[in-house]
Amino acid sequence: MTQEQFGDLVGISQQAVSELLGRAILQAGQPAATWLRAYTKHLREQAAGRGADGELARERARLAREQADRVAMDNAVTLDAGTQD
Repeated sequence: MTQEQFGDLVGISQQAVSELLGRAILQAGQPAATWLRAYTKHLREQAAGRGADGELARERARLAREQADRVAMDNAVTLDAGTQD
């Protein structure tokens, strides 16, 4: 199966298939069924936040830290304002 045919099958461009091959998500020369399993595994990992070397999970953790820091600062300001009466 060609990259273009696989792309048509799963609804992505030939360039996207080529990128998947370049990132070793798909392996050249493997049958279409193997590509399909590898591609769906990749999609599941992306959806679970494990794709791109955990980039999404790292970003979520960073956001949670930032939000916690903001709440802590707001609480400190509120406490400080309450003691200055």
